[in-house]
Amino acid sequence: MIIFSHRTALRVYFSNPALGALPRVGLETKKRVTKKEIDPLREEIALPICADVVVGKASLRGWATPSLSYHTVPEACKEDSFVTLGEYGLASPELCFLQMASQLDLIDLVLLGFRLCGDYRPSELRFRTGDLPLTSPKALSKYVEDHPGCKGVKRARQALRYVLAGSNSTMESRLTIALIFPPRWGGYGFSFPELNAAIAGTERKGDLCWLDKRLVVEYDSRLHHETSFAQERDSVRRAELGFCGFGVITVTRAQVEDPLLFDTVASCIARALGERTRSKSHSCLPCRKQLQYRLFHCFNEEELFVGETK
Repeated sequence: MIIFSHRTALRVYFSNPALGALPRVGLETKKRVTKKEIDPLREEIALPICADVVVGKASLRGWATPSLSYHTVPEACKEDSFVTLGEYGLASPELCFLQMASQLDLIDLVLLGFRLCGDYRPSELRFRTGDLPLTSPKALSKYVEDHPGCKGVKRARQALRYVLAGSNSTMESRLTIALIFPPRWGGYGFSFPELNAAIAGTERKGDLCWLDKRLVVEYDSRLHHETSFAQERDSVRRAELGFCGFGVITVTRAQVEDPLLFDTVASCIARALGERTRSKSHSCLPCRKQLQYRLFHCFNEEELFVGETK
């Protein structure tokens, strides 16, 4: 069976989030994979120009070509590391995360974890229910701990300390990372929120929720919050949460893109949580600006995770 891995497998998963519910199985890898075998599948599963495929042993990897990139999988990863889709297979979401740990830096790997454990969807399907996250932080952690000798384990363990479940968008994920990363990495070091948690006494969910502190932080995207209808809906939502005793802090795209405005918002969140920001610490400021630039100005998720530019 032909098995796709790395960014090629991620591309398939992100287009079909329900695939996360498939059982993880062991598969025999092919001893050799040729372009002739791959080409019939290109249109069926929208393969990228260069497909990541698994071969049976290192000596068969050969040189990467414009159409094929070869990889091997350690013996320890073969029992519960794949899913099957008819005539081809995919590295499981958990194996993909471990594979990408050796290719991504810490920030990008945490963002990948958020996406694998979240429920991202196109805007036209934003309110549809039923899709499952591809995996969970618990499943990722178990897989990584069960494969201690594999390449990328150290970085994967470090990243998983900050991966949370439940994000509905890349901007929710980026905002969360900016708030929870430790100050030495440019974050504010806040306690971890629950993402898109149900608010008791209402039918609402909050983007970032500190339920014990009765605080909700909402990210207002330009796409979903600029129309008059959306603004009225958001006003009703905030009033309902306020009636139930929750403070609501709104964060906009303009605020996350401006370090001074974002620091002001973070100070408000800190006061509501009863936590410190260390906003005036000279040792934190350069790291903070660098992290915020990475998260809010130069991050191309599609290019990074599936090799697709926009």
